[in-house]
Amino acid sequence: MSFHCWIVDDEKAAHKGLALSLRSFDDFEISGNYYAIDQLPKSAPDNVDLIFLDIEMPRANGFALFERWQENMPVIVFVTAYNQYALKAFENHAFDYLLKPIDSARFSHLISRLRCRLKEQTFYTLKSELTKLINDIKTATILSVQTDDGLYQISVDEVLSIQAVGDFVAVKTKNKELLTRGTLKAFAIKLGDQDFIQIHRSFIVNITTVMHVKNARFGDAILHLNNGDRLKVSRRYKKALINALNGSEVKS
Repeated sequence: MSFHCWIVDDEKAAHKGLALSLRSFDDFEISGNYYAIDQLPKSAPDNVDLIFLDIEMPRANGFALFERWQENMPVIVFVTAYNQYALKAFENHAFDYLLKPIDSARFSHLISRLRCRLKEQTFYTLKSELTKLINDIKTATILSVQTDDGLYQISVDEVLSIQAVGDFVAVKTKNKELLTRGTLKAFAIKLGDQDFIQIHRSFIVNITTVMHVKNARFGDAILHLNNGDRLKVSRRYKKALINALNGSEVKS
């Protein structure tokens, strides 16, 4: 994992000094060098993790960045020759405040702390994105099925079963059966963790339509759906099916 850094300082020597200080830490990459606040984009970038920010600069000091970017701020570390701004820096939720010239031991300790913060931040960002994706899948109520006759939009609740048939997939509802090109796995991903479960290498079934699970030979089972269909449950998927139906009134 690497972290992208910007340096914002009006002195070229400060840029060189930070570059030298970061040279020993190959997971921190300088991806931008700026010499004034007005050179920065008008909104916070989404591809920058950390900014080393000077305070005393021409036209606008470092604190102007907090007015320019009011949301989605990267982690900010002030690097300045002036100690009188420390309180204001932390009031603006700066991560740290370094005085020039930079002490190597102090900088090394800062990098260790930054790694922890940035990794934690990355984890929670990914967790939030994954949670949103899962919720989007859960709330999907319409299944799009492209056939030779055209595109059908079907309520997920109407689907009884989905069967792999060679290079095609048969989507069955109470009123019709639609044949579309695709794979069973692709439909399983579309449906997410809604009320569908695989019962055979060729079948996915809507568990809300199950009326009865009848034991069969060799550990297999026969599934009775509420439309009268009878589907084979292979031994490999039987336990997962029973667990999914656990607590319902389905008889087995």
